[in-house]
Amino acid sequence: MRIEAGMTHIGNERYIGNEIYWDEAYWHEKYRGALDSLRQGLERRLERRKDEWDGGIIACGFTVNLDMVHKLQSRETGQVIEEVMGKGAIWAQDRQAQVPQAIETPQDFVAVLIRLLEEGRGGEWQVASEEMAEWLKARFPGSFKIGGTGAQVANALSSLGLRCLLHAPNLSCEQAKHLNGGIRIPRGGSLLAPLDACREGDSDELHCIIEYDPGLEVVVAGRTIRPAASNRIILPYDRVLSAFKLDRDFTDYVLNHAPAISSLLITGFNSLKAEEDWIDRVDRVAEFVEVFRSLNSEAFIHLEEGDTRCSGGRRYMIEHLYTEVDSVGMNEDEFRDITGVQPERDPVRSVEALRWLLETHGLERINLHTRDFSLSITRLDPEREQRAQLVASLIAANRARTGSFGDFEAVAQNIELPLSARGLAIGRQLQESIGLAGGQKEIMLNQQSRPAQQLVRAREAGRSCGAGEAWVGKRAWIVFSPARNVERPECTVGLGDSYTAGILAIYG
Repeated sequence: MRIEAGMTHIGNERYIGNEIYWDEAYWHEKYRGALDSLRQGLERRLERRKDEWDGGIIACGFTVNLDMVHKLQSRETGQVIEEVMGKGAIWAQDRQAQVPQAIETPQDFVAVLIRLLEEGRGGEWQVASEEMAEWLKARFPGSFKIGGTGAQVANALSSLGLRCLLHAPNLSCEQAKHLNGGIRIPRGGSLLAPLDACREGDSDELHCIIEYDPGLEVVVAGRTIRPAASNRIILPYDRVLSAFKLDRDFTDYVLNHAPAISSLLITGFNSLKAEEDWIDRVDRVAEFVEVFRSLNSEAFIHLEEGDTRCSGGRRYMIEHLYTEVDSVGMNEDEFRDITGVQPERDPVRSVEALRWLLETHGLERINLHTRDFSLSITRLDPEREQRAQLVASLIAANRARTGSFGDFEAVAQNIELPLSARGLAIGRQLQESIGLAGGQKEIMLNQQSRPAQQLVRAREAGRSCGAGEAWVGKRAWIVFSPARNVERPECTVGLGDSYTAGILAIYG
């Protein structure tokens, strides 16, 4: 799906900015201030006893699975490609021009692998059959880790000491072992720890994850491929998540305790394959969100995008679910698929695309997060938005550096990492192009926010609106921050999920 038409140009003025905004010292203080804000927020929340679940709860839906993570090595990669291609190296070189939509055969896998290694990109490709899934697992065995955006966000937040509910209609005992013990799973109106909520008959549903580093070298058709950056390829064959069953235990608990829910995370549609399934599940989730909103107009509702080949399904979600949430987040690959814009090559156009999405769908904020920078358009407090970006970047950096989820002290250590040079360069470019001083710029939108529109309609009809639907008018802010750089990441799986946890830690 591409939304290039209709985007408004921010401006092509040139600003000569102050270099103070783009040196390490300036951003070090910004990061330190964000950490202080996180610490204070955690202290306020942790004043409650651990067994009190009457407020400040972050409800995380809708995905839990088990990842089998394998670090790709040069020799084995060459062996697998040779096994699949035989002497047909030229054939494989031609085939990669048409990357398949799903992994049906080993040849499909090799075509996807070569393309992603060449571009240094990651992504998610559905595996079409159990036979193909077993072929992948046999060649790329690995260690078990928890998977699914909902589960990884809950793990990251619970590691900080925050109260999280997790949507887990299928929870095997093996999956439960990899969840933080502080997470709670709704079961029959009660909240259970993961090891108490798991069930012997539930399926593990392994997803094959292949990670690679820049040191990898693969020779294909006489060419040596050296990826420019670390990344991961997600290869799920999952009969549970692909069904996307909404768990009544979770939805009933959230609705019955709506005032206690401070934020709600919506994820997982990318596990669906057919467009008609997207339409059905989007409609069901939209109905759930609408009812929840009627019970708690103050809660922060965030939708995190996911990589998918189903453009029709994603289009339907954008048209029918973006309008129901406050906030949307996405990584650079998802952003590129939606807008047709490559953020690292055209940051000004990226700002225009984000603005178009926010205006068109009445969002309160929309956020693009990459390994090098964060970029948002928000109608909310720009200082809070920048703190959220910086905290999110530190939590993601901790995951990349250590391969694990950390408490506040572990996250705080990442403030000593260097800033991304590319992120700083893009920040300078935005400052010179559109006047983004200190990573912020106020702009005027062409449309009011959805809450403002609702308030106008309500007043015209003689009705009142919820307390959270304040008039925010047409003002908004562009907010930017450079990320911390992890040169050789220990882990590339769940970095976007860890980032999302940071956003919820500040807004939730």
